[in-house]
Amino acid sequence: MPKVRKFNRYTKEDDKYLVGNYDTLSIKELSITLGRSKQSIIDRATKQLGLNKIGHDLWTTGEKKLLIRLYGVLPISELVNEFEGHTKGSIKKKAFDLRLKYTQEQKFRDKCRYSCNDSFFSEVTLLNSYWAGFIAADGNISSKNQRVTIGLSRKDKNHLLQFKKDSGFDGPVCDFEFICGFTDKKGYGSSLSVYCTKQWKSDLNNNFNITPRKTFTLSHPSFLSDLNSLSYLVGYIDGDGCIWGNESRLTIEVLGTKKVLLFSKKVLSKVIGQDIPNKIEPKENIFRFRISGIKSKKIIEQVKALNIPFLQRKWNI
Repeated sequence: MPKVRKFNRYTKEDDKYLVGNYDTLSIKELSITLGRSKQSIIDRATKQLGLNKIGHDLWTTGEKKLLIRLYGVLPISELVNEFEGHTKGSIKKKAFDLRLKYTQEQKFRDKCRYSCNDSFFSEVTLLNSYWAGFIAADGNISSKNQRVTIGLSRKDKNHLLQFKKDSGFDGPVCDFEFICGFTDKKGYGSSLSVYCTKQWKSDLNNNFNITPRKTFTLSHPSFLSDLNSLSYLVGYIDGDGCIWGNESRLTIEVLGTKKVLLFSKKVLSKVIGQDIPNKIEPKENIFRFRISGIKSKKIIEQVKALNIPFLQRKWNI
């Protein structure tokens, strides 16, 4: 491998050599002679010296033939391992130049290479009731394919890792950045997408009444035991609720559709052993329910006794 000089300006002799040999020598030969990277040679020749010899790129004939054979067979993430020195972007660009197509079926197959416990939500348990509630609040179920996605703030990334472990998912948790529409400040998030989850989609609907496009239509599970109902609600609060205050006065707030909040009121009334007055009130396009004081403290104590992966930062206050 040629030794590459860093941060050295091209001399007049270098430029003269490039102009005289760019049409006849390969990029690799020019790179070795001038002690520059291949990309540096191309950039200097095309951008600074106005040279443009078609066919002079970083891809050898053998690499192009291999790409034609493998593109669409292996996912991009694995193609990188087959082409040393080429990035995902470089592979996609060369595939575009060669008019190679990556069909929707191939893209879907690429994403389906990760596995999970398909029957995770099939039999209702304390654990999957919690995660069903969390998905009801903070998850997204695609209506077009079998995909379940959960996106959280980066500070809660470990919660997604816990879901990976509990559900047997062996795919990645991805980090991303975004611009908050209210403050124009940069935010940091993490997400997890499980594809090919036809069984999950069916079980979440049948056992927990969770469907696609649920923001303003979400109902509540109908046939859960009292304990599983509480576990479901804790997961929902971890996604779409908050707890604030101090030890002398704590407040639990739940946001959602009116059906979900009526369910929440019923479940929490059973936890404290008395009926909670109707405190459901509208908030923009959804509803809000709050409970405070001794009642909320008793609820928090009950939740902490459950063997479920609740968000520590919310309930341990």
